[in-house]
Amino acid sequence: MEWHISDAEIEKSTKKVINTLANNNKFRNCHQEDIEDAVQNALTKFCEAVYNNDRIERFNSKNVFDAWLYKVAHNELVDILRKNNKFTKQEEGDSEQEEEQIYRIFGEFLDDPISFFEGIIDEEDNLRKDKIIANFWEILCKQGNWDSIEKIILQRHYIDGIELETLASELDKSPNSFYIRNNRMKDKIRDIMKKNKIRNVKDLDF
Repeated sequence: MEWHISDAEIEKSTKKVINTLANNNKFRNCHQEDIEDAVQNALTKFCEAVYNNDRIERFNSKNVFDAWLYKVAHNELVDILRKNNKFTKQEEGDSEQEEEQIYRIFGEFLDDPISFFEGIIDEEDNLRKDKIIANFWEILCKQGNWDSIEKIILQRHYIDGIELETLASELDKSPNSFYIRNNRMKDKIRDIMKKNKIRNVKDLDF
């Protein structure tokens, strides 16, 4: 997929991520240059992905790019602080607890599945990530008993990342009806996760 976000938008996203990390209490003791280095490292990874044509279709919107950039920069900053012995045990514990929250609950997936999966598994382990996502979709599709509209929402909204309002317009439906239906689908997805004891990503690694 062709990359559409301009250099100006990337620069704006970069500043936003720098400010977000700087305002994170976990990094209250870090220097500004450490934060900027972490974001620069993340941008370098992005440029390498584009240069190597490494699944660049995943960056299909600015929101997805912003979420990916923050998560990668966050991990880069933790690595920088560890190497420089600037990360205390308490701060490291806080970081691990935060990451465990991401693994433990799929609530974030329900809001933004594409960027959610981009941040939870090592960037280098794409095959494992694709397998985990495939396992998850197989469970959802087999056990959801979805109607035709819900199948469209699953595919076009949750997998392709198309906004509900756009889908409603394409099908000549009320956006409100799609939002209501999507909320019901979220409840069903949670029930399926509970039934299958899907507590974290590792439960899908089979």
